Amino acid sequence: MESRHCHRSYFTEILAPFECDAFFPEIGKEFRQVGNDADVAEEVQEENGVRFQYKIYEKKAID
Repeated sequence: MESRHCHRSYFTEILAPFECDAFFPEIGKEFRQVGNDADVAEEVQEENGVRFQYKIYEKKAID
């Protein structure tokens, strides 16, 4: 996400605790959440008892 080529990130937030040892880096202040594309659901989804939500982040414009 630090690359100058990265301007948008499609993120799936898992809404349940899991025992794990790998984590996605914290989304920096240079990104802001934007509305989802028309083909990307905004509401909470559930599959196999696991709730999740899709989110899109874009890099803020530099003034």
